[in-house]
Amino acid sequence: MAQRKVVAKDVSIRLHSQLDSMEKKRSCLEKENEELRVRLQDLEVAKQVLQQEIDKVGSKYPNLAVWSQARERPKCSQ
Repeated sequence: MAQRKVVAKDVSIRLHSQLDSMEKKRSCLEKENEELRVRLQDLEVAKQVLQQEIDKVGSKYPNLAVWSQARERPKCSQ
């Protein structure tokens, strides 16, 4: 009986240690995920600004607009 208690306590300690470790990893990944979301939003805004600039230049130089459209990469399907 005493041996079972020792084993159970050892298992409990290891599981608690693993749980703490996983909580730290989860916290770190959540922080990284939020940072990446913010970065994605910033990049989307920058993309919109660049697209507006392209449209502006394209309206001044119609031949350039046709050329830039031909060079666009196909969009990936999600």
